Amino acid sequence: ISKIDDAISSLVVPDISDLENKFTEAKIKGSDLMRKEKETVKRKKFYEVNDTCEVCSQEIDPELKSSQMNLLTEELEKIERIKPVMAESFEILKAKIEEAKTADRKYIDLIQQRKSLVQEKDSIQRYIDQLKPQTETSDKEALEEANAELENLNEQLKSIERDRISLTEKKHIQ
Repeated sequence: ISKIDDAISSLVVPDISDLENKFTEAKIKGSDLMRKEKETVKRKKFYEVNDTCEVCSQEIDPELKSSQMNLLTEELEKIERIKPVMAESFEILKAKIEEAKTADRKYIDLIQQRKSLVQEKDSIQRYIDQLKPQTETSDKEALEEANAELENLNEQLKSIERDRISLTEKKHIQ
């Protein structure tokens, strides 16, 4: 039980909801970036295709057209540079969320193992406590039999503890 308590106290479980909120924020920023890219492409295409304004039918000054095309091209290049950084951020956040979920599952598993061991210990202790009055009132032969039973139960407890430790180690290896 103390080994499990040590494992529980040394386990760091990050705040999953905080990580998921950050991931949601990153997705929103990604959507905003994609929308901005789409709008910029549309505006650039307008200047590439049109020489006159669709609204007022005035001719678009070639210098203004060139200036706008340069600005929009720069904006698209900036967006293209940001895309890989955003994608990497998504992947990092996904990995951190998965790590946090794994740590949380491990924490829950350790708590369940501890609870099970405490129940086993309590059950064995109750059984031992029941044996004590019986051995106090019985003859020497019954006392020896109860001691043997107690020794057997102690060996079973040790065996269970070894099995639990082995299973815990196997789980950590996986």
